[in-house]
Amino acid sequence: MTLAPGTRLGPYEITGVVGAGGMGEVYRARDARLNRDVAIKILPELFAADPERMGRFEREAQAVAALSHPNILAIHDFGRDGATSYAVMELLEGETLRERISSAPQPVRRATELAVQIARGLAAAHERGIVHRDLKPENLFVTRDGHVKILDFGLARQAGAMEPSALTVPVTDPGTVLGTVGYMSPEQVRGRQVDSRSDIFAFGCVLYELLTGTRAFARESAAETMSAIAREEPPAPVSALGPIPPSLERIVARCLEKDPGARFQSCHDLAFALESASVDSASHLASDAAAPLRDASARRYVPWAVAALAVMLAGWTAFRPAARAESFELAIPAPAGARFKIGSNSGNVIISPDGARVAFVAASEGSPLLWVRSLERDDPRALPGTEGASYPFWAPDGRAIGFFARGKLRTVDVAGGVPQVLADAPGGRGGSWGADGTILFTPVGGGTIVRVAATGGAVTPVTTRDEARGENAHYWPHHLPDGVSFLYFVRSTQPENNGIYLGRVDGSRPPALLVSSLSSGLYAPDTTGGRGHMLWVRNDDLVAQPFDAGEGTLNGTPKVVASGVRVEDSQRLTFASASSTGTMIWADPRAATSVLMWMDRDGRRGTPLSLEPGKFVQLSLSPGDGRLLFSRPVEGTADIWTYDIASEIARRVTTHPDYDELGFWSPDGRSVVYRGTLDGEQAIIRAALDGSSPLVALVKGEVESLSQWAPGGHILFAANRGGTSVDLWAVPATGKGEAERVTSDPGSESAGAISPDSRWVAFQSDRTGRDEIYVAALANAGGRLRLGSAPTPVSASGGIRPVWRADGRELFFGAPDNTIYAAPMTVTSAGLSAGRPAALFRTNGQLPDDWTPTADGKRFIVVDFPYAASQVIHVLVNWHARLQ
Repeated sequence: MTLAPGTRLGPYEITGVVGAGGMGEVYRARDARLNRDVAIKILPELFAADPERMGRFEREAQAVAALSHPNILAIHDFGRDGATSYAVMELLEGETLRERISSAPQPVRRATELAVQIARGLAAAHERGIVHRDLKPENLFVTRDGHVKILDFGLARQAGAMEPSALTVPVTDPGTVLGTVGYMSPEQVRGRQVDSRSDIFAFGCVLYELLTGTRAFARESAAETMSAIAREEPPAPVSALGPIPPSLERIVARCLEKDPGARFQSCHDLAFALESASVDSASHLASDAAAPLRDASARRYVPWAVAALAVMLAGWTAFRPAARAESFELAIPAPAGARFKIGSNSGNVIISPDGARVAFVAASEGSPLLWVRSLERDDPRALPGTEGASYPFWAPDGRAIGFFARGKLRTVDVAGGVPQVLADAPGGRGGSWGADGTILFTPVGGGTIVRVAATGGAVTPVTTRDEARGENAHYWPHHLPDGVSFLYFVRSTQPENNGIYLGRVDGSRPPALLVSSLSSGLYAPDTTGGRGHMLWVRNDDLVAQPFDAGEGTLNGTPKVVASGVRVEDSQRLTFASASSTGTMIWADPRAATSVLMWMDRDGRRGTPLSLEPGKFVQLSLSPGDGRLLFSRPVEGTADIWTYDIASEIARRVTTHPDYDELGFWSPDGRSVVYRGTLDGEQAIIRAALDGSSPLVALVKGEVESLSQWAPGGHILFAANRGGTSVDLWAVPATGKGEAERVTSDPGSESAGAISPDSRWVAFQSDRTGRDEIYVAALANAGGRLRLGSAPTPVSASGGIRPVWRADGRELFFGAPDNTIYAAPMTVTSAGLSAGRPAALFRTNGQLPDDWTPTADGKRFIVVDFPYAASQVIHVLVNWHARLQ
């Protein structure tokens, strides 16, 4: 069957032919719902009538859909249109590995880079109990930016709930051979039981061909080839066909062992050995780096032995610039049982100035914590007292770290101790610790840069927004070596003014735009004592350009040093860090991709909403659950959107170039209120969705957060308006009337939610030193809202953003570990009684408030990050070599 352009399969329109793909033809198509190009794999009608072939096709779709890894082809959908069965996958641009190696073998360095990616993808599949069984160059795709994607899990079988080290796959029928001749393992050839080690044999065949340009077991006939696989060795060792490092030759030989027990026992071990071999290809210092793999008791030390060698190489190149080694990459996973928190209001990945340690924010049980680990050892360690940490930064001597938590700028000694509070910072947006003992930081979203001594004291302004240039935020300061100059990012409503600027603490020179950019910048000194470089992200590539920090001038041409580097969607932080020893780290962007997902209150995942994946924050379902309100940050700005659940149509409500956020519905669903900019000033704005009335500024001036359009017609918001802390305030939604303070208790109160009957208000407060949820009676005297009773605690171990069920009998709230709780609420003669909160489910979102319940509380829409579990910290040693 051949499909002509214009043919429709459900919401997909065929636009062209990509080519054959395993058991089916592959077409290019347009996804009308999400407005994107996709690849569609079709099962031929003849196959569709064959239950076995149909089963294999469906297993492929299920197997790939179960995986989430940057080196495995992503599947978006699976369905049938009449007699046509199809799978919808990401559309790749590039070439198969077969096309790449058909003319000549690959250089050792490139072959090793490709092999590491393949091994990582296989390791991810094996962890999920999936064995490929048909690995070959035709099923490996190299994208235009050099990333490998494993294709065609059509022969894959799920092994069930087994340990990864004990994966096995039952043979369909005794004596049945599945796979491709030339890449099958000896046990496949013999029709015996296969497991993940069969993929390792096929990997060895692929690696042999990558390095030599020759197939390992090619013979004149299929029978002779199968016989060679079962009984013979390759015609020549890889070293006889080219200058191959000894450690890489050993890896190939071990992969091609006839006995599965003599091969690598996991693709994790294989990947680590390949990383060791990448060092060997640059220097014979690592010629025996893979040997410890043969000792099972030593396997867990291998990657950190490689990293230790990386540190050695970095120091070696600093003293011998004429013999600089090649650069190479490593990857650091999250601590066991934890997940990286990298993103908005979370944390950057930072490397110590001496390149010996990395720091990051991660969460397991409870609130996110600041962690530190060595590059030489697998020793991640959480720092006590850093709950809720975000955006850490190192002290120049590497002995302490600055960070933001619970509305304050804090520091903590890496060796241990109680964190110290330096200054107020309700929403910190980056800090930098100078050699002179001062810290530059931005204390609040939409703020400017200030400074404070690292020992505490007065806070002094450093920068001032130029409103004539549309500047609305100064973020991410970065000290330069002279101690006076610094880099920082300016966000502006005028696109040409977004970029990296050079400032001076003493104000002796006006700010100067260095690069128009939508990413923050960082400075890295040259390891040989020459001029340093400024680095920033351009189209997901981290680029470096020679930078004279003393003169404040860029020279030469920017060059790419790393690809796939993440930038925060709205605040434009570059998630990368460079040491003074030539080692840098970064986070890749794929883990930041989110979708909106239905979820039952017992945690069962439903279907995703048909919205283009990206970033979604601050969800709110309309009265009646028919529409969803959310904010979508894109490239330094954000707008309020609505999405109709039934028609699957999304509509942008705001178009102002500034940041529109924190949207809430009116009780009748006809209007929304949000925080944005009107007439050049931040305000709480009321907007009619049908455009029947002009925008109205209900409150002008900066507010911390917007809370709710209450049933009685008031807008709740949180602000510090001339007091000493953040309090809840209320203003009439009519726009006629002044804002009135609702709370005035110690601590900061926010996220107010008035009950459906308008008798109670729930809110979060940090009066105990941690955000918790409280509820109190609400008094309304002549339209002036006040607390009518002392607040009663609802949560006990942290709580964020309460939301009432439509009937008022349940109160939902989030916890620091992203668990959603429900507390039963009962009205008694003594008042409102809050029952013990019950944990419903945990989201994998970056923010614990990215969710919204239906009116009956039975279902939720949540922000889901399908690739979050695959997040790693990438390490690049001797990055300067990539400039040559």
